[in-house]
Amino acid sequence: MAISAEPTAVVPGAPPAKKKVNFANLGVGAAMNMFEVTTLGQPFEVIKTQLAANRQDNMVTAFKKIYQRGGVAGFYQGYVEARRVVVFILLLPLACNSMLSWA
Repeated sequence: MAISAEPTAVVPGAPPAKKKVNFANLGVGAAMNMFEVTTLGQPFEVIKTQLAANRQDNMVTAFKKIYQRGGVAGFYQGYVEARRVVVFILLLPLACNSMLSWA
């Protein structure tokens, strides 16, 4: 397969052309962000909160306490996915309307 790129004419001083927003990409990006926050970010939030509540603890002690209290699920305590999903579903149409009015 040959890849060819057509050169585009660039006018000095002219503003760059606006690209159209693909709203499907926004949905995919939001879903990927929620997945990342849930899987990677939430355990760090729990450890951070444990360290803030118990200033005498270090990272290893906080990790051990959380694991002893709830196992692997202990690192996801306090997380309610349904709340985020509802907020996302409710705010998505408002965000889309706002973006459409900017275009």
